[in-house]
Amino acid sequence: MAPLITDKLNITEDSRLKIDGDFNGSEWGAINFDDEHYIVAKTSEGRVSSPGFGVCSAETLVSLLSGLVFRNFSGTLDLLIGSQKKSLYFKSGELVFARSNLMDDRLGEVIYRGGKITIEQMTTAAVAVTRERKFGKVLIESRDYNSADLWDFLKLQIKSIFQSVFLSEHVGFKVCEEVGSPPVSIILEETTESLIEQCASFSQMFRGFRSRVGLESKLHIRDASTQGVEEGTHLYDTLRLIRDNPEMSGLLDHSKLSDTNTYLNLFQLVVNRYVEVVGLDASSKPATASVSDHRELKGLIDAYHVALKSSVTAFENSGVAFPFEDLENFAHRLYQERNTPIYLKTDGGISVESVRHLYDKGRGSLSQQQTVAWALQGLIQFVLQITGDLLPKDGWAVKKSIQEMLA
Repeated sequence: MAPLITDKLNITEDSRLKIDGDFNGSEWGAINFDDEHYIVAKTSEGRVSSPGFGVCSAETLVSLLSGLVFRNFSGTLDLLIGSQKKSLYFKSGELVFARSNLMDDRLGEVIYRGGKITIEQMTTAAVAVTRERKFGKVLIESRDYNSADLWDFLKLQIKSIFQSVFLSEHVGFKVCEEVGSPPVSIILEETTESLIEQCASFSQMFRGFRSRVGLESKLHIRDASTQGVEEGTHLYDTLRLIRDNPEMSGLLDHSKLSDTNTYLNLFQLVVNRYVEVVGLDASSKPATASVSDHRELKGLIDAYHVALKSSVTAFENSGVAFPFEDLENFAHRLYQERNTPIYLKTDGGISVESVRHLYDKGRGSLSQQQTVAWALQGLIQFVLQITGDLLPKDGWAVKKSIQEMLA
């Protein structure tokens, strides 16, 4: 039979499959191309020729994963990113485990970067690891952590590996059906479908940020944000590394992490207001899902700034300092809860880079657009609540006047 070749399925010069398109439709399925491996492509009586690794864009990876979930797939999806190999284990369409050959993805490294252990605890446990005694078992035997802690750490590792596969522009992949059980099956709180959407929107923000950070970009640590940072934590060590290497090229040269994870670390520090990047490329315009979505988000951002200005003015007229710190803490929680990166300037305004991230997060997903809208609406309501509760004179009257102005 003739091989299945369509405008969405092409063979590259090096005989690899390059796939673009939507894998969610009923016409898409897994086609066997040898005894063990399957390729996700359009269902047909024909077979896919030139067995090998598929190559797809980050956007197509979303469709591929959604297709596996849709079909209650059980097996592994092997992903190649340069020399990195990452394997995602599925059972009945849900992610249950993940593994990686990248040192950054080891359990100790993941929970160290996640702030769960110190560098001393990580190195002490790593020394005690043997073929029979894995890192997690060493942690439990130390009695500093219990089995419930280890379960949470494994979930963090799986999510970290899963998120990492979305961060590159293209990945190689191989679908393997029913290849045996993973070492352990972890039940996550979120459905895999939800994780796919979250990670896809996060990767859009991250890749947009990375594209704007040049090798000559200067990195500035906000001194006020470093108070109380505990020595020996990953946050402390990273801030010290940036202080010693305040230029992106130097940070990349001296970081022990992969380039992608070094940029990812920086992104997290920027969003959490520990670091500012001087000299971000401002030439590119933020991408949006549509003109109407752009209009809605812009309207909410403008409404927030109107509410903020009115409230700050009212506080100044009363001779009371506006609680900018409370506002920044609220914005920080929005990111912690739903990866919604609203970060503020010293005057409380939403920064230009934050606006870019908000547009990137909502691009291509109605639910993520709604998440951004809810976050902005929540920020507006928080400003109104501050005004009503903390303004010493006529607070609720001022709050009501701002509400009427925004109506």
